[in-house]
Amino acid sequence: MIAFIFCVVQPGTEEDVVEKISDMKNVIEVHVLYGEYDLITKVNVKELEDLDILNRSIRSVPGVHMSSTMIKK
Repeated sequence: MIAFIFCVVQPGTEEDVVEKISDMKNVIEVHVLYGEYDLITKVNVKELEDLDILNRSIRSVPGVHMSSTMIKK
């Protein structure tokens, strides 16, 4: 399943966070945004459990303050 994870990060850490998230398993792409969210990450996982694991990994990256996940129908 395809999902999008939007993140709010500490100002000035965007590039470091992008680099760390880009190296994670199941991550397809990561982009810096302007607006309410600072980053968008596109992922492809087999099941919800994999998405939960990936979300926990992303939230543990230094500089990530919060995330919101949207699953593609």
